[in-house]
Amino acid sequence: MVQEGLRCAEVSRLQLGDIEINARTARIIGKGGHERMLPVSIETWTAMDTYLVEHPATSGPLVRSYKREWKALSADHLSGLVSEWMSRAGIKRYNRDGVSAHALRHSCGTDMLRNGAHIRDVQHALGHAHLATTEIYLPLIVNDLRDAMGGRSYR
Repeated sequence: MVQEGLRCAEVSRLQLGDIEINARTARIIGKGGHERMLPVSIETWTAMDTYLVEHPATSGPLVRSYKREWKALSADHLSGLVSEWMSRAGIKRYNRDGVSAHALRHSCGTDMLRNGAHIRDVQHALGHAHLATTEIYLPLIVNDLRDAMGGRSYR
């Protein structure tokens, strides 16, 4: 989720048939049923490959119940699992502390911008309908406006 900037609902909806092996892309179904194609990072590809070796499947949901393999885990269940793992890791301290599965999307967007991604690419990756939603991440990448504006010369 964090590597690709996906919502819990998007992970829950992801089907094995949505993954294009040769192109290493995934069709993501976002809010309102909007679709987008995303490249799958090497880290995510490796994790998916390991997961599918341990829990083989050729169709159906990618992330699924172990008891009912044809059934995807719900977005709420995924969110709860991530919160539990964050708590065990000592990252999450209490309910509603801002540390959540959804906060991982913010980390992804901010990191993409800090690493020089174009804001329109971040908008597409995160599935934002409006650029204004993505612009929320911009203040987080400028630590010092003087430094950002300095160091240039136009002779």
